[in-house]
Amino acid sequence: VVKYQAPWCRTCRAMAPLLDRQANKHQELRYFSLECRRDGKAAGERMHKFFVERGAKGLPFVEVYRGDTLLEATTVAPT
Repeated sequence: VVKYQAPWCRTCRAMAPLLDRQANKHQELRYFSLECRRDGKAAGERMHKFFVERGAKGLPFVEVYRGDTLLEATTVAPT
């Protein structure tokens, strides 16, 4: 499970405790957390391209893999 988040993202900060609880609950899975940063225009453009290629609609964004196979990719929103 790969979680993409950003320090400037309010939804990311709101969802972090829930996603962290899930990681603690399912310790048989491997969890990775990647922080997205806005370090200048070029970095922002690369980050945008990276997410567009993955079909991300916003942050936080989560991808679930089994081995090298992507099973699911979704933008996580509070309910």
